[in-house]
Order: sequence, then C-alpha cells, then structure tokens
Amino acid sequence: MELSNAIAESPLAPEAKECYLTLVKMLHPFAPHVTEEIGESFGEKGLVVTSPWPVADPERMREEVMTIVVQVNGKLRGQVEVSPAASEDAVIAAAKSNEKVAHHLEGKSIAKTIYVPGRLLNLVVR
Repeated sequence: MELSNAIAESPLAPEAKECYLTLVKMLHPFAPHVTEEIGESFGEKGLVVTSPWPVADPERMREEVMTIVVQVNGKLRGQVEVSPAASEDAVIAAAKSNEKVAHHLEGKSIAKTIYVPGRLLNLVVR
C-alpha cells in the first residue's frame, strides 16, 4: 500500500504505468489471479507469471540524508539528519546543535559517546 500511495503521489506520471506494472509483478506470488487481471487491464501482453522479475537499480536506492537517533544517558532526546558520509564528529556536532538535545546537555560534561554508524548516538553525561 505504501508503494502504491508513493506512486500515486509521484510527479512521474508518464512512468506511473511502468511502476504499477512492477508492483503487480511483485504482488503476483501473493495474489496471482487478481494480478493477472490487473496486468491484462494495463495492456500487458502475455501472463504476469512468465514476465521477468523486476531488477532494482542501486543508484536509485542511495539515501541523500539519514536520520540518527540521539540519546542522552540512554533516553531518546532527539533526532538529527546528516549525510551518509558524515563522520562521528559531524554527527556529534549536529546533535549538540539540536535544541532538544542541547537542553539536556546544559551545565553537564560529556563523559562518553557511543556511536553506531548510521543509526544511533548516545551521549553519556555527568
């Protein structure tokens, strides 16, 4: 449903038919009869079951920004968005500039930082 909604909201209207046909191919193992009917209504020649499986394009799957969860003493205090190539220092700087996180760091010193690349930053303060 999320993919169908994303296709509907996409500005790529000319490519929408191709996107929906790809969705139909991916749904075929779960609902073969319905997807054959939908494929036929889209003007597909032949059966969906004999059509080639969609191939993913790795270039389109690259994320331009990633969300890092920021914890202070193990409690969720905020999130920051950084580049996937951002270093640990850049993530820490972004976290310190976040209002919610900065509020919990006021008057305290950072004793330890735990960084899980691409996922989590935990700041242990005293």
